[in-house]
Amino acid sequence: MFSRHFAGVCLGFCLAFAATAASAGKDPIIYGCELNAKGRLAFAKNPLMIIVDPGSNIVLALDSLIHAFTDGAGVRAEVVRDTPKDLVLRWTLKNVRDNSAARSNLRYEAKIAREDGSLRLTIVPESYPRSYSYRGTCKILEAKAGKRKK
Repeated sequence: MFSRHFAGVCLGFCLAFAATAASAGKDPIIYGCELNAKGRLAFAKNPLMIIVDPGSNIVLALDSLIHAFTDGAGVRAEVVRDTPKDLVLRWTLKNVRDNSAARSNLRYEAKIAREDGSLRLTIVPESYPRSYSYRGTCKILEAKAGKRKK
């Protein structure tokens, strides 16, 4: 599901986030999402990690594109709706450059259905006339202490 390099980056990101969450007394919820994005020109990149800190209500999003433009820091997301049925989040990745050096902000909206983990992700480049929609699935990843499997 995840490349070793990206998994290592995500692990470091999650551990740093978990340290702050531990002070609040609640474990973070980590969603690992796979998208149907195909081809090198897709805005959505696999995998997408969404980390929710229930203690502080901080949500961070990270994929390989976000990682490249934030030096691995991720992007803070806003919770639009959090119900037993679904979780809806929005975030913006700022100053993304394309091959012609044009810059644009990318506005994301993710909807995760709690029943089956289905994901609907919409990305809107602010300087382009259209939006891009992707579907996928998310699973809650559990952080397990102990040794890695060989």
